This record gives sequence, structure tokens and C-alpha cells, in this order.
Amino acid sequence: SCSGGGIRAAGFTLGCLGRLEAEPNPATVARHAADQPGPDRPDGLGILGRARYLASVSGGGYAAAAWRIAAGTGTLPTEPVIGNPLDPGREAELSAHAASATGSLDLLQHIRERRHFLANGPGGLLRSGVRAIGSTTFHFLLILLTVIALAWPLGRIIVSWAVTGVGRNPDTVSDGLPDYDFAVHQWLPPLALLVLAIAAMGVRLGAEKSRRRTIIDLAIKGAIGMAAALFLLLIGLPWAVDRFVGWLPNSGGDQVAIAGIYSAAITAAWQFAAARLKPIARYLGGVLLAIGLGLFGLYVMASAADTDNLLSSPWVWAGVTLFMIVAFVAFNPDRWSLHSIYRDGLVGTFATERDADGVHPMSGDLEQTLALARYAEAEGPIPIICCAAARDDVRETGIKVLSMTFDPRWITVHGWRGMGLTAEHDPQAIDHAEFQRRLPRGAFGIGLHTVIGAAAISGAAVAPSLGRMDMRSTNALLAAFNARLGVWVPNPTQGYTRSTTPRLVNMFKEIGQIFGEDDPNVYATDGGHWENLGLVELIRRRCATIICIDTSGDPPGTYQTFKDAIELARLECNATIEPGTDFWTGLEAADGARPAVNHGRATVVYEDGETAELLYVKAAVAESSPIHIRRYASSDRRFPNYSTGDQLLADDEFHYLTQLGYDSMDQALNANPIVAAYTFAGR
Repeated sequence: SCSGGGIRAAGFTLGCLGRLEAEPNPATVARHAADQPGPDRPDGLGILGRARYLASVSGGGYAAAAWRIAAGTGTLPTEPVIGNPLDPGREAELSAHAASATGSLDLLQHIRERRHFLANGPGGLLRSGVRAIGSTTFHFLLILLTVIALAWPLGRIIVSWAVTGVGRNPDTVSDGLPDYDFAVHQWLPPLALLVLAIAAMGVRLGAEKSRRRTIIDLAIKGAIGMAAALFLLLIGLPWAVDRFVGWLPNSGGDQVAIAGIYSAAITAAWQFAAARLKPIARYLGGVLLAIGLGLFGLYVMASAADTDNLLSSPWVWAGVTLFMIVAFVAFNPDRWSLHSIYRDGLVGTFATERDADGVHPMSGDLEQTLALARYAEAEGPIPIICCAAARDDVRETGIKVLSMTFDPRWITVHGWRGMGLTAEHDPQAIDHAEFQRRLPRGAFGIGLHTVIGAAAISGAAVAPSLGRMDMRSTNALLAAFNARLGVWVPNPTQGYTRSTTPRLVNMFKEIGQIFGEDDPNVYATDGGHWENLGLVELIRRRCATIICIDTSGDPPGTYQTFKDAIELARLECNATIEPGTDFWTGLEAADGARPAVNHGRATVVYEDGETAELLYVKAAVAESSPIHIRRYASSDRRFPNYSTGDQLLADDEFHYLTQLGYDSMDQALNANPIVAAYTFAGR
């Protein structure tokens, strides 16, 4: 399993996979293979070629997908695909090869040269930037036009007879502004409904539990709701519009004084609230969005009530409304999300083909060549690309997403049926033919049914649904500003047989955080929003030997992502991960020093008592790491824990990540020879 972590994870994982595809020490295998007989396996590509599954998440999926594509869909190559970054003669060989050939010597060189993958889509980084700015502008414009379409009629209603009555009484002045007078027809309807609700409450006090009391309860709720709505329409909105427009300083010292009073009050309130808001500040993005759109809506209503304003024209409103009606019917919000730009960059970097001259960018019909279903019968490991499916609640696991996997046969959402003692795992799947039939026609960029398409979903780190990293209302702010790398895909839990193209309403579902499990489409995002290692999906498949590559961004020495996977394995699969007696001793360092090693061995105990070997390898510099890697880590304090958001690693940063990965996996295999023995014995 290859964990998430952006291009940082891709570099370390490439090194690890490079070591796994190299043949292990023959003495290591011979030491244990005599007692572990098994079926014949392919001769090529070492442990990696003999694996049953290759699970990946996000950045680890870049490397895993690149290897799986380069290895092909037929017989595995006999020579390593990735290459050894620790080979002393490698740099000289690369220089000689570059002078005589146009292709890269191996996959590692190819990706190293193209590590800034966002610049590798059509038109390079400039076109990607222009597309991103244009898409975001269009996205936000749609939101503002929707506010105009909804708020304009309210502005006209406010100046109608039914609402008119609010006005400034010059005889009563407070804080520099006249007070307001409201007509009877404004305050009487909500007051009458409240009186009706109170009377109904009195009747309910004497009613026994019956259908009659249920009807009374509904009447009470309805009366209170209607009273609140009428209060907002007849009093709240007129007052807010008048107050919002009236207090703005136009001219004169009194207006300046009023503005100063407001500023002083706001400053005092902020100083009082800042300490209390700081712990939750990152969750308040949706509040800021609501305030901003609310103020814009008030401006639209005030403009609609004016007679000398562009927005006061009914024809302007009619044109905006007609456009938005067409948009709701015909527009697919995935077409202008940032996902397709991101996906194009991945294709330009990680989709390759190999020949005698080396590794080249893939050409031809990529849709057909990269179709995930083609790997169902391929020799070598089956790719399992781990994503997350958004949902509204946190049942069973406490996370607002479900595990969603793409493999060569199925697209599966791993849901649950029932609750409490009756809950049971309930995976729902569709095959690739049905998945493609239900995809939108004329999708932008390479298809979601391909290896790279699924890997792009698995790496959708920034999205309105963040699962384990949920930011509450700030998710809505991300959606409003088009920070949307997720994508709407056909929902495997629903039995539609036709295309289920997302509509503009899906965009507002993202903003409103409405992700129903019964919708025809499910919002799919980064697998790390559920479990960032891909480990649980291998445990779900009851593997007997598991190698877990952890490049997640945990603070050094915490291993929280691995601990989260241990908990999820128990909740999802009723399986226990039991680290060995010296597991944490070697991995955890005291007083900020480096750990002794960056790997450990654990045992997985399945529900029926069967066990599995688990080799865990962490992207960390240890005391056992080679001296040149430790020297580099001393000169670069961030290494190897570069931010996931840093997608522009320098050449030496990426190069040392691959070297650390290769050496870490080499040490882990040498210290745990039984893992290689089990692999070559077919366990």
C-alpha cells in the first residue's frame, strides 16, 4: 500500500517500489523458502512483480499508477522499470543516455525530469493558470447571478404595499439616525401566528399521546416557522436594507461620526471575541461567505427598489433569471472545476510507454490504452485506487465519507446497512461498462474510468468534502471559490441505467454540504480523507503479507496516520493490528533525536483468527540511514516532511526522497527476511 502526501509521497514511494522490484538477496530467500513452499510465480520484478494487489492513495498513487502503466498490461518486463537511485554509476549513465536518446533511461528519470507535474498538461503552466483563473471567475459569477435572481424580487416586494410601512420618523432620533415605524400589516401577521402557536401549546398540554397530538405538534411547528418567515420578510429585510443603505456615510460630519461609532463598536467587539474565536477561526469560512453573500443580496434588493439603477430594470433581472434556468438544466459543474487541469498534469507526467530506447510520454488513444479494466488480466499486482465518497453523517466510523475504491473490475462504495448491533458492512459496486455508460457525455479531459483518471480522484486533496480533515463551514468557502478537485461520479449504490450527468444544483450541494447517499451521483475525493495509507483496503481483502509505505505528513514521531488506520481496520474489518514488542521502541525517538530505524513489523489478526505479516516503512530519516542522507537532512530541516501543498520540489529534494525510499525499503527487507521469503513462497 502506497500512502498519500502529494509529490513528496510520489518521490519516496518511487524509491520504495524501485527496491521492491529488484530481486532480494538470494541468501535471504533461501534461508526461509524451504519451509514455505508455494506455487510458481513470475520471474520478473522481484517482490513487486509477485504482489497480488497494489493499493494507493493520492501522491503514492502517482508513483503506483506510473509503475503499473509502464509495466504494461501483458507479461511483466524482466528488467526493472523504475531504476535504482542509489546506484553509484547512475548519474554517469543518465548523462550518456541523454546525449544519445530522446527518451528517459527509466521511469525514475522520466518523473524526476517532470516532477513539476502541474506544468505538464496541454499548454504548460501558463495555460493551466489561465484556465484556473477563468474557471474560478465563471464559477463565482454563477453564484452572484443566483443571488441576483433570488434577491431582486425580494427588493421589489419590500417596496410593495404589502411590505411598505417601514419609514424614518424624524421626531424620534437615536444614534444620529431616525427610528423606524412599522405599519400594523407588518407586525400583526407574525404576532398572530405566534399567538396561535402558544394557544396550540396550551391545547397540547392536555392531549394524550395520539394521532391528534401529532397533528397539533405539526401545527405548532408550522405556525412558528411561518411566523419567523413573515417576520424576516415584513420587518427584518426592510429594516436591514434601509439600515444598510442609510448608515453609509455620504456627506456631512454626522455621517462620519456615525461611521466612527460603528468602527469603535466593531473594534471593541472584535477584541473581546478574538481570543474566543481563534481556536475555531479556520472553521468560520462559511460564516464569512454567508455574510458576504448576504450583504451582496441586500445591495441587490436595495438596487431593485431604486428607480435609477441598472439592477432596478426588470429586463436585467429577467435576463439573469433566464440564464440561470438554462444553467441549472444544461451546466455540469465538473466542467469548470480545477479537477480536469490537475488530471491533465498527471497524464503529462505519469502516463508513459517503454521501448528499447527508454521511457517516453504516452501517445495515441489514451482513453483506450489507460482504461483501468485492461489491467484485470494483466500479470503482476492488481491496482486498487483508494478514494472517498462524501456523505452527510458520521455513522459507524465517525468520518463524513465512505471508502470508495477503483479496481480493474469494480467501482465500489463500502457503506453500511443498519445501526448498532444490527449494522453490517454493505459494499455496493458497479462494473466499468455500467460506470462508463452513466458518465456524462463529452467529459473534459481523459476519462475517469482510466488509471490516471481514478488516481486524479484519489489525489483530490482540496475539496468541499474533506472527510477526516473536515473544516465544517469553511468547506463551503472552498466550494464557493472553486477550490474543487473532487468530482461527481455515478453512485454505485443506486441502480440507474442511464447517464446521470451532474447539474448546477450539484455545485450548490457542494456549497451547502449536502451529500446524500441516495443521490444518482456521489462526490468522490481524496482517499486520504478516509484513510491515507491504503492499508485498510488490503486488510479488507485478507492479504497474508502486507507491505505498507507511509509518506503521510504526520509531525515527526507521532505516526497518527498509522494509528488511525489501526482504528479503522478494527471498525471496518473487525481486524486487529498488533505491533511487535520492539515496534514503537525503534520508531519513536526521545528528545527530538532521530529514531533508530524507520520501519517495523506487526501482525494483523483477522476476525476468524487468521493472521498476516505487516511490514511498515515510514518516510523518516533514521540513525540507520546512510550518512549522505543524514547530511542532507541536517542541511534541509524540512526533509523529508515537505508540505503536501508544495508541488514544486527542487531536483535535489526529489532525488533525495527517492534515495531515502530505496534505502528505507532495503533496510526493512533485510531486517525482516521472512517477508521476502513469504512473498517468493507465494503466501
